[in-house]
Amino acid sequence: MKKILEILLCCLLAFSIPTYAAYAAVGQPVTDKGYQVTVNKVESAHSYDYYDAPSGSKLVSLDVTIASVADSKVDVNPFYATLKTTDGFVYNLTFFGKEPQLPAKNDLSKGDLTRGWVTFEVPDETEDFIFEYEPVTFFSKAPVLRISLKTP
Repeated sequence: MKKILEILLCCLLAFSIPTYAAYAAVGQPVTDKGYQVTVNKVESAHSYDYYDAPSGSKLVSLDVTIASVADSKVDVNPFYATLKTTDGFVYNLTFFGKEPQLPAKNDLSKGDLTRGWVTFEVPDETEDFIFEYEPVTFFSKAPVLRISLKTP
């Protein structure tokens, strides 16, 4: 039984290896495996009404649109989003940021879209980023949609 579980786990991992789509720029959609992601706008601030970034940090907010162009349904989740620097540092989503936040939506049908803000806390001096959106998939290779951006 243990051997069967190991084989199943290996099969799942083999099929969920990410594939990397070409880079897009702000305002340009990038599409792969049924997902179309566009960063519409980038804003940088040190505080919002209810949250101040720690000293030496800033908040980078991205207005993101995610659309389904797949024949099957796709899932949207802000936790699939990361912000990377060009030298490899990775920043995860913060719970405090610009509103309205990107909502989580299961089973987004072809032609449907959702839009909202995702916010990351980063060091003040950091300017060049790559936004990555990597949905979790179990039975196909996961796309990694990348958008190159600079903060204002």
